[in-house]
Amino acid sequence: MARAARNGTAAALLSAPPSFSSPFSAGLLPRARDLLGREKEPALSGTPRERARGSVMACLVRARGFHDARGAFDGTPTRSLPAWTAIISGCARGGRHADGMRAFAEMLGGGGAAAPNAFVLAGVLRCCAGLGDVESGRRVHGWMLRIGVRQDVVLCNAVLDMYAKCGHHDRARRAFGAMAEKDAVSWNIVLSACLQGGDVLGAMRLFAQSPLRDISSWNTIISGLMRNGRAAEALDRLQRMVRAGVVFNHYTYSTAFSLAGMLSLMDLGRQLHGRVVMAALEEDAFVCSSLMDMYCKCGEMKAALSIFDRWSRSTGDVKFAWSTMVAGYVQNGREEEAIEFFRRMLREGVPAEPFILTSVAAACANAGMVEQGRQPSEKETGLLLETLRFKLGDAHQLKGNLPPSGGSQKWARSG
Repeated sequence: MARAARNGTAAALLSAPPSFSSPFSAGLLPRARDLLGREKEPALSGTPRERARGSVMACLVRARGFHDARGAFDGTPTRSLPAWTAIISGCARGGRHADGMRAFAEMLGGGGAAAPNAFVLAGVLRCCAGLGDVESGRRVHGWMLRIGVRQDVVLCNAVLDMYAKCGHHDRARRAFGAMAEKDAVSWNIVLSACLQGGDVLGAMRLFAQSPLRDISSWNTIISGLMRNGRAAEALDRLQRMVRAGVVFNHYTYSTAFSLAGMLSLMDLGRQLHGRVVMAALEEDAFVCSSLMDMYCKCGEMKAALSIFDRWSRSTGDVKFAWSTMVAGYVQNGREEEAIEFFRRMLREGVPAEPFILTSVAAACANAGMVEQGRQPSEKETGLLLETLRFKLGDAHQLKGNLPPSGGSQKWARSG
């Protein structure tokens, strides 16, 4: 009786489409491996077994267990469409784009009798986008048109996304124009493509024409205008978004804070900060980092430091914010405080990222550290050299200009 119940549970779990909220939310990889073993049990046979294997393979690829998934795939006597779909779609979602393309080549080369379905083709197009391989993507698209594959909106969106991510924005526009059915994702993909290609006027016309504007549409047009140096138009769209009653998400707030910092609009920044508090998003790392950056760019370092300290007390994890604070001090001509903040970071054992080291190097140069006779310690010199090697490839030249660390005053004890 217990065995029957256990087999029934295994069959139910394995035959269901792979869900990543349940039962795979915790311990995904070990759980999927365990279920892969259970798919050989008597409760599973025929089509349920094929669905089971496909579901578990998809879970394994998503859980970074690609080799387990590939082993299960290779062990399939008859490679069915669910198996091909699982391995190719799983590779696309899991970032293993080259493996996904190789599996698709096997599928077309006689690795199985199954013909690609829309899910397989969407996965292949996603792999092409990830690799920046527009030629393969174009061939897949052409093949779909020649054999008359039924192109639903999801598959058409995969075509749009492939062309856009490969930088072929005109082709994305043409494919968009040929679509019989469009959803909000379609409009947003081609809107982003226009902005990436520098066609700001085209993007603004498209945005005005879209009957399906959602939060993503607003975020895309505002951030895209900012990237194209059109901050005034971005501010206008942000104001229209507020008047339209669109509820901000964390990405909207981050973009709006960047805009306020770019234009040095302190009043706008404070209003947005108030909205963040009301929306209970002040603990969101993405929003908090953007808020600190806005205050830094507006010269309000005291406010930025207050947010940093409050976040540090509430979460104990502010790794993302150290570089923001150091760069802010440098931008505002407060090099001594930037260097002291860097010393504090080292004392607290926070690893130094390349960006923060570049800011510290700039602070040292601006503060005339060499003339003052205050040199970095050997450890800190190594960190700076590593940064410059990463950024400039000129570490050896810098090293030749620095005196031996043994005779210099240590940063961590100087001042």
